[in-house]
Amino acid sequence: MGFGTQSIGSVSAMQTLTVTNNTKYQFPLTSVGAETGFSVASTNRGILQPGQSCTLQLVFVPIHAGNYVSRLNLGTPYSSALTAVLYLLPLWYR
Repeated sequence: MGFGTQSIGSVSAMQTLTVTNNTKYQFPLTSVGAETGFSVASTNRGILQPGQSCTLQLVFVPIHAGNYVSRLNLGTPYSSALTAVLYLLPLWYR
């Protein structure tokens, strides 16, 4: 997921990410977190049944000049070891 060139302090256009449970087990999505410069603007949380999808909406707001690479953490109540991590593409801003 890339947000392109972005001015410091400005909010990017919102991007939507679809998360699909491709397992045969329920996936309780209890938390969603992004690292510095990124924000989860809206999310559908709850239990994803096998084959079910939900959408996450993300924005990028750079706080200083440079490149950003970030993770989006999808948490479950079972263990932090079971947290899925999705990497966002490198971002450049001015």
